[in-house]
Amino acid sequence: MIVIVYFSYHFLGAVISYCFDQKCLQIYTLSKKFSSLSNGPSSKLHGKVVPIVDWGNQEESRKVEGVRQLVDNVCHVLESGHWGPALENALSKFVEKPQPELVFGVLRRLKDAKLAIQYFRWVERKAAEAHCPESYDSLLMVMARSRNFDCLEQILEEMSFAGFGLSNRTSVELIASCVKSQKQRDAFDIIQTMRKFKFRPAFTAYSTLIGALSAVHESGLCSLSFIKCRN
Repeated sequence: MIVIVYFSYHFLGAVISYCFDQKCLQIYTLSKKFSSLSNGPSSKLHGKVVPIVDWGNQEESRKVEGVRQLVDNVCHVLESGHWGPALENALSKFVEKPQPELVFGVLRRLKDAKLAIQYFRWVERKAAEAHCPESYDSLLMVMARSRNFDCLEQILEEMSFAGFGLSNRTSVELIASCVKSQKQRDAFDIIQTMRKFKFRPAFTAYSTLIGALSAVHESGLCSLSFIKCRN
């Protein structure tokens, strides 16, 4: 009787041990399969291969793609017709309150300064708050690309009042745009407008202007620009 019990006890232990080993083997095999299916990095834990998924990057990628698609849609509407109530209603269908990343994303894509300003003002009314510095900077870059400076003084005044700075890159692009179109005097006037509202243009903006004025023998404006550059 004692022998039977002893044998049964050891037999049961062997069965349990076998089942446990088989279970571990299945878990290990399953983890290996998941590892082979994963494109990302993996980590080893007690002999098991555990796939690592970077959910943070995936979420960020989805967010960026969502903004890009929204920018595409807004630009398509803006370029589809003349500004008016119908166009504003179409824009309102995309987003209730335009966020800054959408606004300067759209402005960076636009080539028409007048259209950009209309969108800029519409966003102000829609969001019921002031623009961020990046949006102002993007609007100025549209003016530089389109060489339309009709509202430049007004925009610079708003920026000055809000305490926003003027980036070196933007000041250079505004001057370079005029110089490329052989409008050296306009470039000189833009420098004066910047200084009027306490903005200090980049040194490269001054050197671009001085070189252009010198090329057309505007010695008076050239000398004046050089003096202002040093002050």
